[in-house]
Amino acid sequence: MLLGGLWSLALLPLFELLRRQPEFLSAQGLSGWSLVLFVTAIWLGGAVALSSCALVCTLFLRQLRLLRQLRFLRLLHSPIDVGVVVVGSLPVLLFFSRITSQLADGWLALVLSLVLTIAAAVTLYRSKPLGLAAWLIPALLAPPLWLSTSASVRSLVVGDRPISGSAVEISEPVPIVLLILDELPIASLIDATGETIDGHRFPGFARLAEESLWFRNATTVADNTLHAVPSVLTGKRPQPQQLARYSDHPENLLVWLGGTYDVRAAEPLTQLCPPSICQEQGRSDPLGLTLDTSVILGHLVLPPSFRAELPDIRRGWGNFWRPPNETLWSSIDPTVDFFELIDELRRWRAADVAPQRPRFWMHHLVLPHAPWRFLPDGSEYVPLGTSRPPPGYSEEGFATDWAARLALQMYQAQLAYLDTLILSMLEAMEESGLWDEALVVVAADHGIVFAEAVPPRMFADEATQQDLVRVPLFLKVPGLEPGVRDVPVETIDVPATVAEVLGEGLPWESDGSSLLSGRLAEAADRYVLGWGPEGSGRVVHEISQDRDRKALGLVEERGDLSVPVDHWLYRIAPGGWESWIGARFDESIVEPTAVATLTLDRQFGLRASEGLEPALYTGLVDGFENLPDVIAATHAGVVCALTEPIPTPGGRGRIQMLLPPRCREGAARDALSIVAGYEPATGTRWHAVNVESR
Repeated sequence: MLLGGLWSLALLPLFELLRRQPEFLSAQGLSGWSLVLFVTAIWLGGAVALSSCALVCTLFLRQLRLLRQLRFLRLLHSPIDVGVVVVGSLPVLLFFSRITSQLADGWLALVLSLVLTIAAAVTLYRSKPLGLAAWLIPALLAPPLWLSTSASVRSLVVGDRPISGSAVEISEPVPIVLLILDELPIASLIDATGETIDGHRFPGFARLAEESLWFRNATTVADNTLHAVPSVLTGKRPQPQQLARYSDHPENLLVWLGGTYDVRAAEPLTQLCPPSICQEQGRSDPLGLTLDTSVILGHLVLPPSFRAELPDIRRGWGNFWRPPNETLWSSIDPTVDFFELIDELRRWRAADVAPQRPRFWMHHLVLPHAPWRFLPDGSEYVPLGTSRPPPGYSEEGFATDWAARLALQMYQAQLAYLDTLILSMLEAMEESGLWDEALVVVAADHGIVFAEAVPPRMFADEATQQDLVRVPLFLKVPGLEPGVRDVPVETIDVPATVAEVLGEGLPWESDGSSLLSGRLAEAADRYVLGWGPEGSGRVVHEISQDRDRKALGLVEERGDLSVPVDHWLYRIAPGGWESWIGARFDESIVEPTAVATLTLDRQFGLRASEGLEPALYTGLVDGFENLPDVIAATHAGVVCALTEPIPTPGGRGRIQMLLPPRCREGAARDALSIVAGYEPATGTRWHAVNVESR
């Protein structure tokens, strides 16, 4: 009982997280008995394992007769006593690690938790363990009881009921392609006029807009994937307690058309297609589940600096863990399945892939969603085995405006890569003739905010609301002329539109209307399930039809630069320093004495035939009496990148610089020079900066 109570207390933070985020359990394919076994294995399995270890430890000590030789252990004659001092220290250590990680960082936090654990172990040893065990009986039952207070978790325990596609007869079946993108506001795609897609930066999306119906005033109904994606397939407004699985959304396009269509669904974060229709859906991986749970537990109990070395858990609900090595550059690649889709679309008429029934491709592509690690050409520049968030970022938002602009630059790089994928999809469909025959819908689930002191997914004010709510929505119908429509529409209008094109009526009541006809929602009728300053719930705002381009913070291309920068993506500089981007740099103006040191994080780079090319510099600058106005990277007499230090405790600053190709190709790390700049009234002063690697 004692070990079980201690273990239960240590696990409470993990069970609290699972109670608040049941989407993890759902995405792992856990329901019914599989969920019960998972909870039991963590809860009772851990206690049994600790007790077994205690028993083995006792027998081992008795066999060696150490109990009699070590006087301070002479009273340890039972497994419970041994467990209190030795094995029981493990859950106590987890408990104190959770506390100390909030008070300190690094090895200091670990040492502090170890000291507290030893003190607690001594206290327990001097007390009466059996008496203490009676007090810990309620703690033993706390984790499962607390987890069961979630209605969503209870629904998972009940399990999924069998669902199969209806035997609907489609009078005019056509191939269907539904592509849902992730975390993409329309403001990121439009040009400075706010009227058209920026064809210079995003030729793929511009071509999509030219060859389809573009609904410029489309809005989503939720600020998160697990509510927004189901609504695209059901046509219903989301409810807070619903999980993104077919048991909570049995009336959806995948189920409705599953009896007639050959459904190919790619759902990395949802399970809306039942196993009877999509055989690969709903299966859990015990090993992957164990590793993912251990990563989550590490993020809960380890100090911040150690958590940064763990796999990133922001990208989804699973597959967090992959061993870091020289050949693995990312934990999970969302484009793998998409390339398979492109290949299927290109070979649509080929004998080996020609379907016997009409085909319905539903693909949720988790791009340009974080973690941001792709450059426009598809190269990855993340560190080996992990992906560190941009500097100055936390759950509360970005520390400074510059921190938000740095994250936006990484986001735009990944968005440019997504644009190339969209272009590849269009070319594949046109090559096979599928583009002319298919019903194609391309939409996004929700947007994202890049602003100082605002969480990326919060309805903080009217300006941030527009970046979260307004999303791209493109519709291509066979035989229908392309164009632009400014009527107010929502993503829940997709199912009714599909039904109209197929000449059918939806067999359930939808909150949306067809994009081609029927009543379209007025701004006053809409609400978005989101996270506002007052907490989660229905966030109601008047949705403007104005299309404002996002303040990208990127320097516009100009013709007066002495050395052109390779790509618009790299034209980013702190305010007042824009003229230095791509300009010639005279090394003689740098004061030779280095006043500070830049300690780089672990290597960020690109795979290259001749070694590792530096692509992204991140690290800490230290030693300045006052932080400089700017940090610059120069190569061969050209300013490659500029950044602004983001203040951290202790007078240091964290920096990040994304280097353009001309300043990294064929260049070793030591070929780049780092200088710090100040701009006093008498003119800019530059100082050399020593560069060290961790």
